[in-house]
Amino acid sequence: MIIKPRNLPIEIRKLESLQRRLSLKHPQYQHVSDQLGKFKSGHNGEESLDFPLSFLSTQKYRILHNLRLNDGSRFFQLDTLILSPQFLLILEVKNYSGTLTFNTSYNQLIREKDGLEEAFPDPVIQVTRQQEQLQAWMQAQLGFTMMVETLVVFANERTVVKSTENDKETMLRVTNRSALPYRIRELEKKHQHNKKHELKSLSDYLIRANQEIDWDILEKYQIKRTEIKTGVACPKCALIPMLREFRVWACPRCQFKSRDSHLEALKDYYYLISPTISNREARDFLHISSRDIAYWMLRRLGSKSAGRGMRYNLGNLFDYEG
Repeated sequence: MIIKPRNLPIEIRKLESLQRRLSLKHPQYQHVSDQLGKFKSGHNGEESLDFPLSFLSTQKYRILHNLRLNDGSRFFQLDTLILSPQFLLILEVKNYSGTLTFNTSYNQLIREKDGLEEAFPDPVIQVTRQQEQLQAWMQAQLGFTMMVETLVVFANERTVVKSTENDKETMLRVTNRSALPYRIRELEKKHQHNKKHELKSLSDYLIRANQEIDWDILEKYQIKRTEIKTGVACPKCALIPMLREFRVWACPRCQFKSRDSHLEALKDYYYLISPTISNREARDFLHISSRDIAYWMLRRLGSKSAGRGMRYNLGNLFDYEG
């Protein structure tokens, strides 16, 4: 059963907001777009595992996606962790295309695509490090450990995977997504010791220990707040800003009209600037002049303080349905 579902990563949500509100001429625009494409490709690769993982017994396996744990000195992140009575399995998912060759002498993964070669860090070494960190984390936090296995899963089934030195040990730790259920069955035969009684406590503790990543995206990409486009974006043609006319938002370019497009703008504010907003900040960001209209838009969000210093909690936007 899925204990921790896979959600759209915060990196993608923040980058989407940032890309939408950067000028096409901004020096960081292409880099932001490239990073967004990279994160989306990785997320799509992880989602592609849902089908092969659906063949696993829901009674026997517990699946946790996108875990981020602290080993005492640093954070480590696991794409997918599968808990079974016999062993734990870390899946490191790669959504690469082309021909991939493991060069174990230099600890590199070489991709050949469209006549060009590109080097990536060896994902087997990456997942081995995660394996060691998880075992140390369990010992330190719970006082026991379990056998931890690892697999690097290539999500694109058209990808050709090779090894320069015919390294059988490396290739045993690599699979494509279709073969994943069968590789897991092979691991079942390898491990007989049963720790079923510890799985519930382990999965519960992992959920509690998970720490979602968050960071200031403007600082990370060295973008000034004044370089962010303000205003409500048109859901149809993406023009910023829409105009406020007679209780609706109207796009001056495509003539599309909407009553609640300001909600997406406030979400952008949440991801890019702050999880809370004042009436004045909302008016400035949404391009409205009326304090009362701003209050009407914000009143359902809940406030963190009272009086003239009132700030509204934008995190409630994600539960708002009206």
